[in-house]
Amino acid sequence: MFKINLPAIIQRFKLTDNELASVLFPDNRFPNQALRRVLNEGVSLSADQVSALAAYLGVPVYELYECGGWHQIPDESAAISLRKGDLTAVLRNGGSSITIRDDKKGVEQIIALPNSLTLEELIRKLDSIRFDDDLL
Repeated sequence: MFKINLPAIIQRFKLTDNELASVLFPDNRFPNQALRRVLNEGVSLSADQVSALAAYLGVPVYELYECGGWHQIPDESAAISLRKGDLTAVLRNGGSSITIRDDKKGVEQIIALPNSLTLEELIRKLDSIRFDDDLL
C-alpha cells in the first residue's frame, strides 16, 4: 500500500517542524501539537493537507507517496520510474521488463517480468535484487 512517510519527507525536503506544521495546519491554534499527533500517533492527513504540502514543496502529489521505501519519480517517457536510495527502477515496454540501476555503483540490470504482476509483487521483486560486487 502506498503511504505518506512524513519523517522521510521532512528529511528529503529539509523541512523544519514549524514549517511543516504551518503548511498542514494553517488554521489550527496549536499547529505543532497537531503535527506531533500525526507523527507520533499515526493520525492521518486529509486530501487537502496532502495537496497543500505538495503545492508548498512544488511537487506532484504522487511524489509524496511511497511503498516499501520506493517512491515514484518524474519520467517524461511512457515509463514508470521509481527510486529508493541509490537504486532507480524503470518499468518499460508495457510492463514486460524493468531496468534497475544502482546509481552509486554505476551498474544496471534488465529483468524480464511475467505478464501479470501486482504492484506489491513488483516491489518485492525490486527489493530482492542484489548487485553482485564481484561483477563490478
